Amino acid sequence: MSGYLHRPPPPSHMAAPSLSFLNDRKVADLLDLPDELLLLILDRPAIVNKDLHALCQASRRLHDICLTICFTRFGIKNPQKQVKIVLTEDPHHTDPIPFLRISLSVTSIERLVLKFPACDSNICGLIRCVNRTSSLVKKLESVTKVILLFSNDTCYCCSNTYRIDQGTVQEWSNSMGVLMNTILERSCSSLVLKGGRCLGHLFAFRRIRPGSSKLINPIEAVKTFFSSSKSGDVVEDVKRMPKVTKGENWEFKRAHNISLVLTNLSPAAQSNNKLKNLTIQSMMFLTPPLLQWTISAARFSELEQLHLANLSINHKCWPAIFDLLSNAAPDLTELSFSKVRQLDPPDLLKFVGTFPRLTSLTLNREVDSLDSFNAGHFPDFPNLMTLHAPANWVFKLLSAQQRGLESLENLCITYKLRNEGFSHWLRPFPSPSIPSLLRDHLRPLMLCLEVRLGDSPAWRMFEDMNAVPSSNPDNSCLDLINSITLLIEEEFVKTDMPLLTILPRWLSIFPALRLLTVTGHNSYIEANDMFESIIDIVKAKKLHLQHLEVNGKEAEFVRNSSKTET
Repeated sequence: MSGYLHRPPPPSHMAAPSLSFLNDRKVADLLDLPDELLLLILDRPAIVNKDLHALCQASRRLHDICLTICFTRFGIKNPQKQVKIVLTEDPHHTDPIPFLRISLSVTSIERLVLKFPACDSNICGLIRCVNRTSSLVKKLESVTKVILLFSNDTCYCCSNTYRIDQGTVQEWSNSMGVLMNTILERSCSSLVLKGGRCLGHLFAFRRIRPGSSKLINPIEAVKTFFSSSKSGDVVEDVKRMPKVTKGENWEFKRAHNISLVLTNLSPAAQSNNKLKNLTIQSMMFLTPPLLQWTISAARFSELEQLHLANLSINHKCWPAIFDLLSNAAPDLTELSFSKVRQLDPPDLLKFVGTFPRLTSLTLNREVDSLDSFNAGHFPDFPNLMTLHAPANWVFKLLSAQQRGLESLENLCITYKLRNEGFSHWLRPFPSPSIPSLLRDHLRPLMLCLEVRLGDSPAWRMFEDMNAVPSSNPDNSCLDLINSITLLIEEEFVKTDMPLLTILPRWLSIFPALRLLTVTGHNSYIEANDMFESIIDIVKAKKLHLQHLEVNGKEAEFVRNSSKTET
């Protein structure tokens, strides 16, 4: 054993080689590899996003390479231009937020889309998602446009399995307040609020008689005036902060055992508010607690464009909402309604008439009460330059106008191909109609007809063509129509003739037509390449179109003396 332990060294010719030369060689590490090889190594399914997140913080070079890999995985082509984040309730799910937060190059985003999960179990998961998005927005220096998408399925306050308490409501209000205020603090100019019922039923709207409210003593009045809730949160700018819980003949009353909580606009958001365009497609932003923030954000901004869509409110509540909005943003120049339900005609007209600087008004067909006979008095619209509305509403407006909408330049009228007066453009009509009223006003207009085709458009177009006089009378207004939009919303019946066989002759009725737009889908559109077919029609029939758009695909036609090019 001792001989084994103390074995003599080998002969000199068998001695182990010296390792000193290895000290002179440079050992290659990961950063010595070229970028192309690093991408091949790191961009593998085995390298998960959590590992890439750690590598991003190891060095500047790995930071850039790993972020590029991760943004590609999340479908983000240019994070400074557009970022869409779909959040989930699962805390172990990885999304782009951690990578955007540590990114050294992404300091501003032009268009940020945040889609929040339904979180059916309880609202706490949604609050966590809101807090995570707030941490991202706080990291940015600026964001131009923000779109918030909420689920429409759950309100939480009416759930039988999950009880909302005062603390949860306060936490929700605080979390949403931080997110919304941070968005404005980052100089957001365009904000879209879509979907969501979160805590939308905590407070019920009630009409009251003027002077019927219970009197309170002066001390309570002062406390109420200087506080936004029973928690005693002092409003920063009491003299100017709008009051959204009670009006002259209406109020929001709590429907649950929850004290009033309001989400206020922060001083920093108030001073740095650059909001110009606001789109509201969410009921929860028109009820407490978020209603306070919505009205304050509009009031302390230079809001120019307001879009209301996909809203259904009790008809008794609309006047209160309209009063709050008109007082908060009296200088609106553009106003748009789409799929707004339960409106009374006088309330709509009164609201629209409160904006003296209004230059653009859009009323889509899905707005309730536009066809009502008790619309009331129409405003004068002295500065209105662009109007988009259904035919019945336009006719009433033109009939009521004594000065003839003196600033109007662009008029888009929505018709059904049947039974809404579209044929008045094609044949003489003894009673007053939109064409005759426009002729009487003697004003040059850029006129667009938006036509809903229905289920048998080709036969209807054939009947219209046969009804048009061979030589148009001198008082015809067909030469005013320079743009037509065809809306396809129904399946065509099998007995109808093919649309493309009659469409060229029908389009030739309008001598000044320069722009044609086709939108919508059905089996006929899917079976025929409408875009290429209409291009061929334009070339063959020598129509005077200059621009064509079919479901987003565009073509321009350049006219020469002998040929047509696209």
